[in-house]
Amino acid sequence: MEKYRVFGDESTGVHPFIPLSCMKAQLTPQASSLLVRLLTSTLSLILSALLFLLAILRLLLLSFAALWTAVVQQVLIVFAPFSRLYWYLSLWLLAFPKRLALYSLGVFRLEEQRADFRRLKIRAPPPNSPSPCASLLSLPVSPFSSLSGSATGGLSAADAKRIASCRVCFSNFTSFVEPLYLSYRLNPQFVLIHEKGGFSFCSFWEILRFSLQFRLAPGRGTYRSLSSLLVAHATRSSPAIPVVIFPEGQKSNGLCILQWWAGEEKSSAVGFDAAALRLLEGRIAEVGCMYSSIFVKGSERQKTSLGRRVPYGPAHTINSPLTHLRCLLSEVCSNGLVAIWASPTDVQQASSQARGAGGGDGRAEDSETAVACLRDVMVRMMPGIASVNNKSGRDLAPFVDYWEKTQKEQYLKKDKKF
Repeated sequence: MEKYRVFGDESTGVHPFIPLSCMKAQLTPQASSLLVRLLTSTLSLILSALLFLLAILRLLLLSFAALWTAVVQQVLIVFAPFSRLYWYLSLWLLAFPKRLALYSLGVFRLEEQRADFRRLKIRAPPPNSPSPCASLLSLPVSPFSSLSGSATGGLSAADAKRIASCRVCFSNFTSFVEPLYLSYRLNPQFVLIHEKGGFSFCSFWEILRFSLQFRLAPGRGTYRSLSSLLVAHATRSSPAIPVVIFPEGQKSNGLCILQWWAGEEKSSAVGFDAAALRLLEGRIAEVGCMYSSIFVKGSERQKTSLGRRVPYGPAHTINSPLTHLRCLLSEVCSNGLVAIWASPTDVQQASSQARGAGGGDGRAEDSETAVACLRDVMVRMMPGIASVNNKSGRDLAPFVDYWEKTQKEQYLKKDKKF
């Protein structure tokens, strides 16, 4: 792994892109006995045939779930003019096929947890408080009757009210599992971050296709700032529909949180602009998805250190989409998904506490400070996750190009030996 050090984070020593299964594979010793090699080869052929059948069955199940989803979407399209009703019907009628798709991908166990208030350094939630996901969906659509000029950040009163009515969810990003899970729980409006800055809306199918790529969305986004994006969302559909953004821009290997990025311009009026973040205080939820194939506990961790094979996980930072899907569908070990949620109230309290600890007055003074505090909340609420300081989603594509080049060179060297 030394040759990939240039793509690692120098400050923490964490590599944000190499999957854990590849790291462990480098440490697995090869059998020296010829008899053991022959037996291993024979068993591998038998196992490959069985895994091929397993992959076919899972692919059929995944195709059935996709067909079900597409048919229901076409049936519900008659309700599209009534955006809120259309969202409610889609949320309930498409929940089962999306959960079925997760099951076919090996996500047999799905666990949802509330972020530990001690890790966030906030007050404990009330005993009978609703789940963070329910808290996000139950936010009032029109929370303010009037807004002061300082709160609107130069926006018109109408636009500020539209932004303050929206519901936003930030999530980490490792594969198509996160969009699929969030679609199952929220049926949201997904948003892409572009390589030249800005945001754009995308559908459920478009975000799945994007999650199979390694580059940021090409060009410049339709909307330069989060404010203009949310105004358009509230105008053309309904602010009741949650907006999901993956602020890392592209995928990591699930061991860290990349830098949040929304463009090269250093201005508080573009990207994650200060006005929008100020108006959204108390209306932003965060979710972090973690996989059992990466984070194991107790005796399982000891078994892994003694040589237990690390299963191929959902994190997609290497391999082509077809290869990744084949490996995932033929994986025998399940990939339990743990979704850690921070409710809008928890995020507001934790980010205000972080600003106060940094010497501020607890208010979002500029976009850079506000984004750093929101990112810090996501890092703290996910145990075992590292904060990467100098790598972002833009670095994934160069890493993949270099990875494929080195893998091809290794293959040619082995071929010359024979």
